[in-house]
Amino acid sequence: MQITEQNKPYLIGIVIIAILIVGSVYVLISMVGDTVNKEIEQSEKEKIEINETEEDTYQEINETKTVQECLVDLEFNKFIFLHSPSCGFCRSMMPIVEELIAEGYNIQIVNAQENSNFAKISNCITGMKGSVPQFICNKNGVATIGAMSKEKLIEVYNSC
Repeated sequence: MQITEQNKPYLIGIVIIAILIVGSVYVLISMVGDTVNKEIEQSEKEKIEINETEEDTYQEINETKTVQECLVDLEFNKFIFLHSPSCGFCRSMMPIVEELIAEGYNIQIVNAQENSNFAKISNCITGMKGSVPQFICNKNGVATIGAMSKEKLIEVYNSC
């Protein structure tokens, strides 16, 4: 199609309409993005408020009890394997841990991301690190961080 004096107004109109459509889409995307960001911020504020309340509750428990009593009260009454589903090292340790459980080792698998489990455990153990995978002795709170061989894990378990 050639641009002539006769079709020039139509082509200009089409370009203007295209610019308006692109601009409208940009505005809509910006509005949706702002709404999503506000919802995320509100959700984070609510999580912080809930976690602060939970931490106060568990801190009260910890002030009067030993690590073992505190963990047992929170239903963490075994050698703890603290993991995250998104952690590659944790996923590599899962078959080893499951094999040891099948062999009779008393290990509790705990997802750090569910039900504020990490916050609950860390309120029982002073100076707990925020890394996973983490193997925690439920008797004294000693933690070993990182992936390891089955033999090493048995050694850590037996030292508990």
